[in-house]
Amino acid sequence: MANTYKRFISTDLSSATTTTVMTVPTATTTLLKSAIVSNNSGSSNNITMSFSPSGSSEVTLVPSFALASNNYIDLLASAGPVVLEELDELKFEASAASADVVLSVLSIDRE
Repeated sequence: MANTYKRFISTDLSSATTTTVMTVPTATTTLLKSAIVSNNSGSSNNITMSFSPSGSSEVTLVPSFALASNNYIDLLASAGPVVLEELDELKFEASAASADVVLSVLSIDRE
C-alpha cells in the first residue's frame, strides 16, 4: 500500500461544459486536499464542482460559486478534504471560458 501525492491540471475550461478533471484509478482511494480554481477572464465566472461515484449519477459538491474576474479560490479551504473511491470522476463546469483548475490529492493504493 503506497501513498503518493499527485497533481491534476485542467486549463481553460469550456463555457457551460462539464469537464472531468480526474478519475480515481481502480484499487485506489484518493483524498482531495485542494481544488484551486482561477478565473482568468475580465468578468465573473460561476464554477460548479461535482463528482460521479463510480461513474453513476452526479453529486454536486460546490454549486455555482461566483468567482470574481482575475481571481482564484481553493474551493476546499474551509471544507476540508473529500474522499473519493475507485472510478469516481471529479468534474468542473464554468459559466464562461478562461477558468483553470489545479487539484492536489493524496492517492492511496490499496493493493
